[in-house]
Formats: sequence, C-alpha cells, structure tokens
Amino acid sequence: MAQHAESIAHQEHQAAEASEHHLQEAITTYHSQHLKSRQEGKKPLSTWEYTATCGVPYTTFMQRLKGGKSRTQAAMNHSWLNSVESDMLVEFLLLMSDCGFPATHEHTAEYALEVAHVWHPLLPNFGKNWVDGFIMQNKDQLDAKWSSNLESTQGGAVNPAAIQHWFQLLQAQYDKFNFDCKNIYAMDEMVSHLGLGRRSRSLLAR
Repeated sequence: MAQHAESIAHQEHQAAEASEHHLQEAITTYHSQHLKSRQEGKKPLSTWEYTATCGVPYTTFMQRLKGGKSRTQAAMNHSWLNSVESDMLVEFLLLMSDCGFPATHEHTAEYALEVAHVWHPLLPNFGKNWVDGFIMQNKDQLDAKWSSNLESTQGGAVNPAAIQHWFQLLQAQYDKFNFDCKNIYAMDEMVSHLGLGRRSRSLLAR
C-alpha cells in the first residue's frame, strides 16, 4: 500500500510538472503573438479567447500573467529549509549515493528534519509528500529509484563454497598483517537484516 501511494504521488508530481510546462509555453507564446499582432496593426486575441484556444485555465493564466507564482515556487518560499540548507542536504544525499548507501524516503525526511530543527526546533515532522516535492525541486541532481530486494540475493550467496572462500580471504589477511584476533569485529553480523528486504525508494544521483 505504501509503495502504491508513493507511486500515485510520483504520478501526480509528473502531471503537475507537465501542466506547468504547458502553462509556461502558453504564456511565452501569448506574449510573442500579442507583440506580433501589434506590430502588424492587427487586433490580438483576448486573453479569454487565447486560453480557450490553447487549453489552459483562464484564472490561472491571468494570475501567472500578472506575475503570480506557481504552487511549487510558492511552496519553496515557505519551505522549512532555506536554499543553503537545501543545497547541503542535496550534497549529503549525493555523497551517500556515491558511497553505495542511498538514502530512502524515510531517511531523507529524518535528515531534513534534523536540519530544519536548527531554526524550527518545535517542528514535529514534514508532510507526507515533502520528500517527493524536494526531489522535484532538485530534479536536476536527484532521482528516486526502486531498490531491489537484497534478502533473497544475500540468502543465495550463503553457501559452503562462498563461506570457505571468505575464510580463505580472512586467513590471507591475517597471515599478511598478523593482527590481533581480538580486533576482529562483527564476524557474525554481515548486514543481512532478515525481514527487512522489502523494496524501497532510494535517492540516487541523476
């Protein structure tokens, strides 16, 4: 259910982005045609006629034509993170991805909340779509992908041949560096978290 909800949210963001792109093109074309009509001494189309022709909402078109902001732009002006904090978070997420530990949506929200608490210590949490909006605002650098289920892969790798090879590698390192056995840590903790192998959306570099 959670994955389905995230997929719907992603589709809604894509639809909003396409709608915004269409609106921007309509505004640009309107200015161009309006100027051309005046230069040729012709009467330009009224805004009502133009919006009906290009298929954009009249009220929204007029609001944006007068300098109004899109929902995304307005949200950015009321964001819990300022531009510097947002850039820092993006840089951290890219670093996590480069190191092979891409952050999930849940982790991203946790990291962002820690940053936001510097200026907003009483903020309990972000809205359920905040991370999706953050990705959209930084779509030139970030992308969300579904991770594969590693639990079955890890389980398939646990076989006598692989285990024997692993201990041979360990013995080779011991013979080379002669380290103290007490400094061997986590021999039985190979990050195979049983029951946590479900797919999740992770943030990667675009």
